[in-house]
Amino acid sequence: MREYTDNASPQDPVPATLLPNRTATIFFDGLILGAYDQERSLYQAAVHVEAEKHHLEITVTRNGQPFWPRTDADWDGSLETIRALAPFWLFVDSGKGVPDDFNATLHNLEEPRDPRSFAQIFNFERQHGRPLALNTNRFAEFNFPHGTAYSALNTDAKLERLEQNQNPSQATVVNEHVNVSTLGAIDIDQVSSNGSNRELVLISQGRKEPFFRLPLEAGTTYEIKVLNVPDPDHAHSQPQAGEHPHPNPEEHFLQYYELFSLKEGEKKFLIRPAASTAFGGGPDSPPCIGGATSTRTGLRTT
Repeated sequence: MREYTDNASPQDPVPATLLPNRTATIFFDGLILGAYDQERSLYQAAVHVEAEKHHLEITVTRNGQPFWPRTDADWDGSLETIRALAPFWLFVDSGKGVPDDFNATLHNLEEPRDPRSFAQIFNFERQHGRPLALNTNRFAEFNFPHGTAYSALNTDAKLERLEQNQNPSQATVVNEHVNVSTLGAIDIDQVSSNGSNRELVLISQGRKEPFFRLPLEAGTTYEIKVLNVPDPDHAHSQPQAGEHPHPNPEEHFLQYYELFSLKEGEKKFLIRPAASTAFGGGPDSPPCIGGATSTRTGLRTT
């Protein structure tokens, strides 16, 4: 799994944001599927809550400085807790709570040559050529009614195909070179003005109080990281010589398929990204690959 940091060395790829006057950027990494409800103009994310030895991190920086959580009590990222509290909403509050009129968009979906296009995010429905219904028991729903969704970081990779029970080492290559996203994002450029205060707010159905309220002001930029990642003792244990410090990247990617069912005889697809260099300069396993489903009907469950 590829990690990123605000203190990356010059040779490392740096996430590229989209909107020049953004007041907030939300980054997504790990086992999270994106989707878009075109009718409601609502971006959604399915967090895989049955991913083995994973947890959901949400952190906020303000102008590059840590801002939230302030204490351990502010956030419990265990997937059992996330499942219990879902669904979540992260939205711009103008004083009326969750608005009725959503305006989230996908950036340049019809132009995959644009490196920031949402089309860079690997789309399982597009690859399988049919709708894929998600298993409602295996994900927690996050909703984002505001902002523009896009790819903030891409990598070169191979696209491979394999039988449902086949070992990834036996997969056959479909395409030697595909450009895929390793980091999805949403940019928000709303800002408070005279007589109109706006805040970015995270709430959930299973909790009375908001997790945080972030005043959107000119000259202030928030970055919110939403990461469904391996537990520290699983991801950062010291490897033996020649071993990866993170879970097998192919097996990690194939965990997306736990979220929906395939037809009998239908094959799986596998993204095998090019190897990358760790921020510390040592060997690292390849980056995480982002995933998406429907860009029309949102998180489809039927």
